[in-house]
Amino acid sequence: MCGIAGVVTADPHGAGLDQIGAMTRKLAHRGPDGEGFARWPGMAFGHRRLAIIDRAGGRQPMESVCGRYTITFNGEIYNHTALRAILEADGCAFRTRSDTEVVLQAYARWGSACVDHLRGMFAFAIRDHRTGNLLLARDPLGIKPLVYHSAPGLFAFASEIQGLRPLAIPAWEPDPVALDQFLTLGYIPSPRTAFRAVRKLPPGHTIEVGSDGSVSEPRRYWRPTFREEPDRPAPDDAEVEECLRESVRAHLVADVPFGVLLSGGIDSTVVALLMADLLGDGVQAFTIGFPGGQGDESAAASAIARTLGIRHEVRMAVPGALAALPQIIRNHGEPFGDGSAAPSFLLAALAREFVPMVLSGDGGDEAFAGYRSHRAAAEAAGLLGGSREPLRFLRRIFRPDQDAAAAWIARKSCIPVSVRSRLWRSEVQGCMGESTEELLARVRPDPAQEHPVSRAQRLDAELYLPGDVLAKMDIAGMAHGLEVRTPMVDREVYEFAGRIPPANLFGRRAEGTVVQKQPLRRILARRLPGISFGAKQGFAAPLEVWLGPGAALRPSVLARLSAPDAPLGSLVSPAAISAHAPELDGRALWMLLALDEWCLHLGE
Repeated sequence: MCGIAGVVTADPHGAGLDQIGAMTRKLAHRGPDGEGFARWPGMAFGHRRLAIIDRAGGRQPMESVCGRYTITFNGEIYNHTALRAILEADGCAFRTRSDTEVVLQAYARWGSACVDHLRGMFAFAIRDHRTGNLLLARDPLGIKPLVYHSAPGLFAFASEIQGLRPLAIPAWEPDPVALDQFLTLGYIPSPRTAFRAVRKLPPGHTIEVGSDGSVSEPRRYWRPTFREEPDRPAPDDAEVEECLRESVRAHLVADVPFGVLLSGGIDSTVVALLMADLLGDGVQAFTIGFPGGQGDESAAASAIARTLGIRHEVRMAVPGALAALPQIIRNHGEPFGDGSAAPSFLLAALAREFVPMVLSGDGGDEAFAGYRSHRAAAEAAGLLGGSREPLRFLRRIFRPDQDAAAAWIARKSCIPVSVRSRLWRSEVQGCMGESTEELLARVRPDPAQEHPVSRAQRLDAELYLPGDVLAKMDIAGMAHGLEVRTPMVDREVYEFAGRIPPANLFGRRAEGTVVQKQPLRRILARRLPGISFGAKQGFAAPLEVWLGPGAALRPSVLARLSAPDAPLGSLVSPAAISAHAPELDGRALWMLLALDEWCLHLGE
């Protein structure tokens, strides 16, 4: 796990090339174990390293044995041993044991199609010295980030937005469309960032830069697909367990100690259980709890750890956790509104006190239909019969028409459009239509007429998972030099789970309550019969307790946001925040606080 950066200029001796050191130093937190650079006429690479595999031999940027290619790489390739054997049989020679060199040789063998052979999380750039061309790629589900700036005469990329800050980009102007999408979703989905001049490479995409400076449109090479195959039998629970066990086994390859992030929910418990199967009692788990919050599952996590016989460290997040917000926003480089960002930051800090690498249960909800919207989709499709929990509004979301897309956005909106329109100043208000239309285009029903549950899963896998869940944990982990691996966010797991019929993902308890992620629940019921799992709570800070009506911190936060000289005042009317304060719940205040914090450092 690392930080990467690079510059391509039309001038072989352009000033941007001299900034590669400064760009790389902005990413020092992502790689505390080493730094490296490579420079050629018109192009330069930088790298910060967190050494997990081949600690002695994996230094970067790395040149191929033949000398034709150089790579700067962030991530882990879990099938690198198998790929190495294939490439060696094809005549490739290797100098190291690192997965980085496997990617390099895979590119030499298959060109840009090398991404189809890689199982893992990655963002990388490879230069072909013979042609002068550059390939950038991001992993299929968007675990590792990659941002870039493209303008005549200058192309630059980095793992994080602040890695581009040392460059003389003409204007670091806010993107009002992206900012309205932020207050809608709580995050900014790719390809936008909070800046007009910077873009995210979407998950499952590559982009190429020619020797003449031409930049291709991003090319998609993979996307999550949820569609049962009538000609193949549906996977049974034993196959689900074995698929996940194999993924956990692959994700445990490392030359350093590691642990597991244990929330107390279904997904992280499955990962911890399979780790215990593979490692015995050599597992260490880490948990953050929320005193006084409804989402506190720390007691459940402790019971699971005792049952599995694994060591367990627990810390409590308190309102003071909000003090982490400045660093969270600084590392994201843009506003980020997930309420679990602060406890995730504390969780990563806790784990890094003990190990440099952990596994997490992220991605299970998208793969196995664990969200409330997935249940609504099942109701809309008639899978649950006469539900005792009617969700009429949510069922509108899964009709195959324009209104369905609008209903999806309305349901996901963190701050409703009626409130946003009164908060934004005129420039952003004028972009709200473009913001909404862009999101509508992303979420309109697929012409292939997906099953409603499959559509809900795909939307979350394409938008929420990379834009929020994975971005949050990458930033939290890398801020502390901690590698976070996600065995459920795996191309092979998603291709396997995508074949499970939607009806097989839901069930009912004896009293009639709907339950979700049935394959995972049945595995745990069989393997851990003494542990029960209730309704999904999610890993989130109790923002209503901290910032909602009557909360002790609410007056001071409102005073900050509504002050005439508040940093966000160039975008949002502080007076409007004061006037509409009764309509702003704890989550809305957290998001506005994140926007204010970002605006505070906008010119840096």
